[in-house]
Amino acid sequence: MPHHRNSARFKSVYEQAATLPSEYLRCRFNSHRWGDDDDITYPDRKTVRYSCACDRCGAVRYRDFTRYGTRLGSGVKYPDNYVFDGTGTLSAEDNAIVRVAYFERTSNP
Repeated sequence: MPHHRNSARFKSVYEQAATLPSEYLRCRFNSHRWGDDDDITYPDRKTVRYSCACDRCGAVRYRDFTRYGTRLGSGVKYPDNYVFDGTGTLSAEDNAIVRVAYFERTSNP
């Protein structure tokens, strides 16, 4: 069930989404645009790290492997102020609020 516009949760998520830089808000709406410039590094003697950056917001996606190709883990390092304060992981309802902020910023009345 969607959050009511007067709820504290709606206000918290909406206010933070509305103040995001446009590039961050667009990535939250359209997903990241991972670039073609990938990088392979060796964090330690047993690990190979593949990474690439988002062309819009600068987030870095990484995947760690053993030197034999077995996947160890993965993640994303987000730029400062990309992750909302005090909300924890955003739910589907929260992401709907982010979309509202995106629509309001990008629409031409």
